[in-house]
Amino acid sequence: MEVKVTSDCEERSALIDSAVVVQETDGPSSLKDLTVNVASQGSLQPEVSRPSHRSSRLLFTGVTVLVCAAVACAIVGVTVVGSPSAEATTTRSQHRRSTEQVELVRLSADKARETGAYCLDGTVPAYYFMRGFSGGEDKWRVVLEGGGYCESLAQCYAHSFTEFGTSRVLRPVPAGLGGFLSNNPDSNPEFYNWNTVFVHYCDGSSFTGNRPEPVTYRGKTLYFRGSRILDAILNDLLENRGLRNAERVILAGNSAGGMAVFRHADHVRSMLPSRVQFAALPGSALFVWDPRQIQRAIIRHATVHGMLDGPDFPACTRAYPQGERWKCLLPQFAVTQVQSPMFVLHSAYDAWVLRNILRIECSTQSCFNPVFTQALSRRSKLMSSS
Repeated sequence: MEVKVTSDCEERSALIDSAVVVQETDGPSSLKDLTVNVASQGSLQPEVSRPSHRSSRLLFTGVTVLVCAAVACAIVGVTVVGSPSAEATTTRSQHRRSTEQVELVRLSADKARETGAYCLDGTVPAYYFMRGFSGGEDKWRVVLEGGGYCESLAQCYAHSFTEFGTSRVLRPVPAGLGGFLSNNPDSNPEFYNWNTVFVHYCDGSSFTGNRPEPVTYRGKTLYFRGSRILDAILNDLLENRGLRNAERVILAGNSAGGMAVFRHADHVRSMLPSRVQFAALPGSALFVWDPRQIQRAIIRHATVHGMLDGPDFPACTRAYPQGERWKCLLPQFAVTQVQSPMFVLHSAYDAWVLRNILRIECSTQSCFNPVFTQALSRRSKLMSSS
């Protein structure tokens, strides 16, 4: 896979009002055909071709994409900059929702017990719900929160004491309700009035774990049930929140949540009424790992969580032999099996990737040319080997 991004670097992450085209080209890769056109800030019009299951490359071109972005900024919380007018540019604080507009929903203990859906520490799953208004009542944004992975029992034990391993203590309003999630019609004219579901991430496996029995580590019981969490919340939305009446649904996610979108898009689509217009929007989820170097870590992670044992992505697990099913956890392989329309969003200079994979300890503004050239060269080699 080759990913090329041409971009100018801004002081902060921003989706600039300019043309961005994602198109397929010929070449050896594992990514499916994908064509997406994004025009102005005022209209988001994805056009995604059906997968042909043949080799292709994902070529990102544009004047400016998401630059200098941290992993957490790709989908939720990015500021959308349009015309130079003051009204078109907003900040997060200008369209932050009040507690009266946001409902924090925790599944009941009975429902958690019935479905087996638990956070790492055994607390019940939770999500935030913001009801649509002014014509958006039958339109839905379902967003899967990101927050990293835990890859061993020791890591997951530590993870269970953080906000990404429990629902015990949650803020009344989630952070990052800007950009695509904003309810401000000036900055988000296409989606501001849609129903919004922000699914709390508390399983450490991109909503993918499905280990049947809990594990005791250092005296604490740990649950690896990410797949069940997602299903239980979706069923609650269908039964109690009106998702069953939806006409349009976008499944979005960022970082670990974005990786979940790649894996779960078709599964989520299968749970919705057939009439629904559905699309997937994964952000900051195309990590430039060399599969040959990451294979052992992915297998170890999958084993801890039971990540290949769920029913959520049978098309991918059938596509690879038993010894290669771990590839379904990496978007560059999994995407070839996704049937749902998908718009892929990613930063040209993802801060987490620069620091943790490419080992570049500087911001793009301060990188000297030789260092930056070296980073681009290494990234190109890694991605061409995917």
